[in-house]
Amino acid sequence: ALSPVHARPRWEEWGALRCPLDLIRGEHGLLQDEEVARMRELQPGLRVHVVDGAGHDVHLEAADAMLPVLARFLRSGGRTSFLIALAQLADIDFHTARGIVERHVAGVLASAPAAN
Repeated sequence: ALSPVHARPRWEEWGALRCPLDLIRGEHGLLQDEEVARMRELQPGLRVHVVDGAGHDVHLEAADAMLPVLARFLRSGGRTSFLIALAQLADIDFHTARGIVERHVAGVLASAPAAN
C-alpha cells in the first residue's frame, strides 16, 4: 500500500510545506541522520523528537513516550498541519487524510497526558 509513496523521493513536496512540523523518530530507527539533516535544511523550523531505545515503529515500540509529543502537537493546532502534510506526502486528498486522522485523534488526546 505504501510502495507508491516510496517510489520516488519527496523532497520537493517536503520543502513546499508551509506549516509547523514535528518529527518523532526512534533512536534505532531506519531514518538516517543525513535524511533528518536534509529535512531540517528544507524546513528550518522542524522540531525533532528522538525516542530513546525505540526503532522505526515508535508508535508500536514506545507509545508511552510518543503520545505526549503527538498530543502536544495536536493540541497546539498541529492537527491541520498534520493533515496537510499527510495529504501532500501520501498523494491523497485532504478529506481522505482528515478521515484517517480524525478516527485516531480523539483516542490519542484522551490517552496521552499533557507533555511538558
